[in-house]
Amino acid sequence: MRAFLKKLNFFQKFRELKQTEAKALAQQEQLQGIADHMPGVLFRFDALHSGKYEIPYMSEGATALLEICCHSPSFFTDLLAGVHPEDRESFLISIENAVRRVCPWHFEGRYVRPSGGTLWFSGASSPRVYPDRTVFHGIMLDITERRQTEDQLKKSEYHYRILAENVIDVIWACDLNLNMTYASPSVYLQQGYTPEEILKVGAQDRFPLRSLEILQKIQAEEMEKEKDPQSAKNRTIRIEVEAYKKDGSIYWAEFVLTFMRDEKGNAIGYQGVTRDITERKRTEEDLMLAKEQAEAAAHAKGEFLANMSHEIRTPMNGVLGMTGLLLDTELDETQSRYARTIESSARSLLGILNDILDFSKIKAGKLELEIIDFNLESLLKDFSDSITLRAQKKGLEFLYGIDLDVPFLLKGDPGRLRQILTNLAGNAVKFTEKGEVVIRVSLEKREGDGVWLRFKVQDTGMGIAEDKLSLLFEKFSQADASITRRFGGTGLGLAISRQLAGMMDGEMGVESLEGSGSTFWFTARFGLVEEESRIQSQARAKQNTLADLPLFSGRVLVTEDDVTNQAVAMGILKKLGLRADVAANGLEAIHALKTLPYDLVLMDVMMPEMDGIEATRCIRGMEAEGKDLYGETSCSKRKGRIPIIAMTAGAMERDRARCLNAGMDGYIPKPVEPEELARVFGEWLASPA
Repeated sequence: MRAFLKKLNFFQKFRELKQTEAKALAQQEQLQGIADHMPGVLFRFDALHSGKYEIPYMSEGATALLEICCHSPSFFTDLLAGVHPEDRESFLISIENAVRRVCPWHFEGRYVRPSGGTLWFSGASSPRVYPDRTVFHGIMLDITERRQTEDQLKKSEYHYRILAENVIDVIWACDLNLNMTYASPSVYLQQGYTPEEILKVGAQDRFPLRSLEILQKIQAEEMEKEKDPQSAKNRTIRIEVEAYKKDGSIYWAEFVLTFMRDEKGNAIGYQGVTRDITERKRTEEDLMLAKEQAEAAAHAKGEFLANMSHEIRTPMNGVLGMTGLLLDTELDETQSRYARTIESSARSLLGILNDILDFSKIKAGKLELEIIDFNLESLLKDFSDSITLRAQKKGLEFLYGIDLDVPFLLKGDPGRLRQILTNLAGNAVKFTEKGEVVIRVSLEKREGDGVWLRFKVQDTGMGIAEDKLSLLFEKFSQADASITRRFGGTGLGLAISRQLAGMMDGEMGVESLEGSGSTFWFTARFGLVEEESRIQSQARAKQNTLADLPLFSGRVLVTEDDVTNQAVAMGILKKLGLRADVAANGLEAIHALKTLPYDLVLMDVMMPEMDGIEATRCIRGMEAEGKDLYGETSCSKRKGRIPIIAMTAGAMERDRARCLNAGMDGYIPKPVEPEELARVFGEWLASPA
């Protein structure tokens, strides 16, 4: 029985041993499977105390990674042969140091595969000491991608560092309290601080108070935007403020910055670039000063032209007005010739003045075209009547023709069209000694509700040399200085005409041969008028005497301080059948209106004691308050608003606007033309019964 129990005990222990061996083998196979499928290579390295190195174990990954059989008895020799020649010595030294010091081993280097190609590997292991050897268990990994990424980052960092160290602008970073956390070396050149110094300088020492207030305001606005989920998170902020340098001097700085954010996207600071824009600011200030000076000069020029216009037109009104009245009297032939010479010379002077004013308006961009309905045929007929007289005096024939496809009823500015034609035809007559002057109008093109017309003015005059053609349209230029001496003129007419054509969406040119005449042409765009009943011709035939003008009934108050102009106005009004009285200033005009019933007031603007603007405002104010302006002596009291027409030497558009804004109903520039007075009276006064 005892022997049986011994055998039974033996078999139990044997079975347990077999189970333990099987379990150990299974665990070994499991660990081997894990090792073989792990990335990299698991290894055991033995450093024998005899000085010999062995690698008794290498996982299957060695075959894929190092292209060495993991069961090779010469594995260490094969591995050492594969280490890059430049890294081999340091590889051996690292192993020797770890063995000698019995410390963990770590190495990174390059490995050249037998099939070609180089990879980066990392090896690490920990030692365990045995009686005859030191055993290192460790792992080798392929770190090629990591090293390539690191190399790229190093190159990028190098480039950025070089950029930061050499750029003129300062690259910087700061926290939300504007305390600097980084500044590139260029901060020294720009602000006088070293990159280390500026990190210790607070915002209050880097910016004047006014700049700090601006920065804090912008910061508050930007932080408010941060609360809006729709707000752009990578927005760029630009700021221009004054800042201090280290020496206390002030310079202008431009900041271009964005928010720095943590991993959750929250703003934790700013990063950006600062540029010294002091010179740019000085240039801008210089340009602004130059602009202001230019505007002041332009304003002074405008004031001068306005004053010059007023001062010339006032006596011119007297000259032309008195000449017109004189020509309406019985004169002998010599007296009539003298009077017409005076009138012609005065009108020439007035033409020069108008040219200068028009050119000034065009240059300032203040000349606006009128858009009204007009009849082209009527305009040309009226225009040709005045040109024909001038042509006949020189023995020239003047003709005009309109092609059949040219529409007569147009929308545009007939006054400016007539001005261009008068200039071109007038020049043609002036510079032609014999032959003819011909105007032809043709259709250039139709487009939508408009047409482009081409106007040609041909003459048989002296012609123009080819090398002089380019000068014709320059201001104050003529083809030859002798022309000015012989024929007069400012040299502005063609320059103005060309610009007027441009304002009409057209252009102007010339074709000429010296000694063979010239052809001046221009194009202009006009709108079309569909119904003839809508057209009201603006042209009036030139009246040679006051006797041909219509008559009116009523009483007119002439408010004018110049005695000569008073006489001119009174003479014209008498010829028009009107009763008239004179007031020398605004105060007298108001007194007169309280005394007698007037149907209309002609109001000068510049007068002593009370000017026409102030007088008009007073009159309109009294009317608005319901006060009776016309007194108890009025034989036929006029109720309501009395028409007030400006009669002024101010010829600028602003003069007209000023008069109308004051409450006047119309505007007649001096010199006063009888025809213009008759036109205005036709709107406000009745004809005699």
